[in-house]
Amino acid sequence: MEAASPQRLELPNGIGLERVGAAQFERSFDYSTQAYLGLLSTFSSHIALGPDLLDKLLNAVGDLIDRQFDGQVTKILSTEAVIYRRK
Repeated sequence: MEAASPQRLELPNGIGLERVGAAQFERSFDYSTQAYLGLLSTFSSHIALGPDLLDKLLNAVGDLIDRQFDGQVTKILSTEAVIYRRK
């Protein structure tokens, strides 16, 4: 599975700031099927589905993780910190 490309926020020119540095950090989190389903069930967009659809979603995702990924998934988070200063 390919990682999603990061979204970058660029500040507009002419606002009196200059970029002076940036750093990127990656973290990975390993989840069992149950732990990942627990995480998914906390997302507001999933809660908004209502109990019946949420249950169907979690069952389908859980089955997929168990069948194709041996009950384990890794979530990789990439964060970019950008430093600006006044000109």
